Amino acid sequence: MDKLSIKIPVSLGELVDKITILRIKQACITDAEKIANVLTEYHMLVAIPEYSLIKSTIADHEADLQKVNQLIWSFSEDIRQLEQENNINNAYLEISKTIFKMNEERSRIKKAINVMCNSELVEEKSYE
Repeated sequence: MDKLSIKIPVSLGELVDKITILRIKQACITDAEKIANVLTEYHMLVAIPEYSLIKSTIADHEADLQKVNQLIWSFSEDIRQLEQENNINNAYLEISKTIFKMNEERSRIKKAINVMCNSELVEEKSYE
């Protein structure tokens, strides 16, 4: 069977978020097969014409999103390590709270990209 992919509509903020996460994966994953999959997806996404159109406009927001996603990645790795050690303690709880706050910041930046670029789709949260 041929490889299959689907096209789904996403907000521009979601696209930029995914691209920044794929950059982090390129830097952090060492398995060659996994890296090949990451690179395939990355190259498909950065080739999307709408991304090329907005890239310079949203450069600061993209850099902020990259930083937030890198922090989330690092804190998530810390959580995994504590779970492997079966060490659910105050550090675990504090890291979890930090990840929660970083995800709120991530959502804020994605929405700012959507608003700035007049994205047809805008991710909404149930909280302010």
